[in-house]
Order: sequence, then structure tokens, then C-alpha cells
Amino acid sequence: ALLARLKETDDVEHEVALVFALGMQAKTTVDAAAVTALRDLATTGASPPRARPPVVHAHALLALARLTGAESSGLLLGFLRARHLPGEVRQGAIVGLGLVGRGLDPVARVAALAEVAEHADRGNPDTVGLALLTIGRLLATAVDDPADRLSVASPAAALLLREIADGAAASRRIACLATGFALRAPVPATQDAMRTVFRERAVAALAAAADDGG
Repeated sequence: ALLARLKETDDVEHEVALVFALGMQAKTTVDAAAVTALRDLATTGASPPRARPPVVHAHALLALARLTGAESSGLLLGFLRARHLPGEVRQGAIVGLGLVGRGLDPVARVAALAEVAEHADRGNPDTVGLALLTIGRLLATAVDDPADRLSVASPAAALLLREIADGAAASRRIACLATGFALRAPVPATQDAMRTVFRERAVAALAAAADDGG
């Protein structure tokens, strides 16, 4: 029903609301045809009978990530690697990767972190902020995954802590919040050395930021 209503409107706010609502449905209630239609919109930015604005395309990526999980990671990574995309679409792909992080294996999670980190220290401030928050979300899933000993030792994790110390004012604040995501995650009973090192460095970076008013 949501997709049927999408075909009938060209009002951007209405389109976004319909796609967002589709992504909020329980996975078991969305049939294969609807998922296919959503995947087509997320892939092409078009939903018959017309192309949709970039903001609708971005929300389609998020809805697909919510409904299909790690299955959508390849598409999301492809949009991050693409050039000359509208900013909203790239931002949707970044946030989508944060949503699917729990379903990724450690190697795939590190690959996702590397791609997101490419957008975390330069360019559009909104994109930088979303990239930092997504790094935090991915690291939170890594801390909670006993099999993942790679992510917390990745260059992306180091970049996040470096932004706390040396980033622009807005980036520093967002990097602190993102690091809080990772520190809040439950730590597996089988704690390993890399997690211990990451947590110690993260706490030290946050403490230093608090001391200097950052």
C-alpha cells in the first residue's frame, strides 16, 4: 500500500514519508515484491512512473538497509565509492552502513569502516559528521562481537580518536559522541588486548577533551 501511494505522488515530503514508513515495517510483513521495488528505487533513484529526488533516493537506501540488513552492504559500499553523487545519496549510504554493521563479519566490517573513513575528515560538514557517527556505530558492533579483533585496531578507529584531539570544533564534538557509542557497547567476557588498548585510548582522548573544554 505504501508503494502504491508512492506511485501517485510527486510531493517530496510525502515521498520521503512513504519510503521512511516502508523501512519501519517489520521485516516479516514486507513481501518479496515490495523489497524488490524498494531495491530498484535504492539502486536507480527511480520508482515508476518517475525519477525521485536525491533525498528520496537516500531514504530508500536507509529503508533497504533496515529491511535487508547486511545483504544491502554491497550496494551501500558501491554508492560510497561512486563519484559525483548528490550529497544526500552519499549520506544515506553512510548511515545505512551503520545500520547493517551487526550483520557484517569482521573483514567486511573493516572494509566498511575504511570506506566510511574516507568521508570522515574532509568535505561537506554534514557528511563528515554522519561518517564519524557511523564509525562509532560500526565500532560498537565490533566491540560487541567476540570474533572481531580487527575493527578496533583499524585506521578508522584511530581516525575517530584523532578527530577528538585535532578535528574542527564541530567534528570534535561528534567524534566524542561517536566514541561514546563504542564505549557503551557490552564488552565480551573474553576481552582481548586490542579491545583493552582501544578502550584505554578512547577514555584518555575523551578525558583530555573534557579537560580542555573541547
